[in-house]
Amino acid sequence: MFRSPKGETEYPVAEPEDDAPKAPMWTERWGLWMALLLAVMAMAYVVPIVDMIMNAPPGSPPIRTW
Repeated sequence: MFRSPKGETEYPVAEPEDDAPKAPMWTERWGLWMALLLAVMAMAYVVPIVDMIMNAPPGSPPIRTW
């Protein structure tokens, strides 16, 4: 591995086209995306977790033998 020949290959990097429109600024705002992420996660997880905590029985229901 250490004696193998070293390559000098250049890797192409993407560049925007000359006449391409610029991306909207709202897509570049990380604060907006993080707030949206937290809102979606809250909608998905808060209600089921609160329901599991509020309606959690202390154990399995007892077995009725009669």
